[in-house]
Amino acid sequence: MDSILTLEELMDKPLCKEEKLRRYQQCLREFELLGYQDLFIEQIRQEARQLEQKLARRAKANHRQAPKRLP
Repeated sequence: MDSILTLEELMDKPLCKEEKLRRYQQCLREFELLGYQDLFIEQIRQEARQLEQKLARRAKANHRQAPKRLP
């Protein structure tokens, strides 16, 4: 389940993975400052971790596919 799905629907455009991760992190920081914790926050935390992993795999794949420079 996508916690930010309703925001995307309201904005009428999908968020890129990097922007979605930034928003998740922003929410998590705010909830942490407020000392708030529940199952919804944990869901956001899990989704953020999954996005971080996807972005890391994509960055690694892009790095491997980058053309090598000749001296």
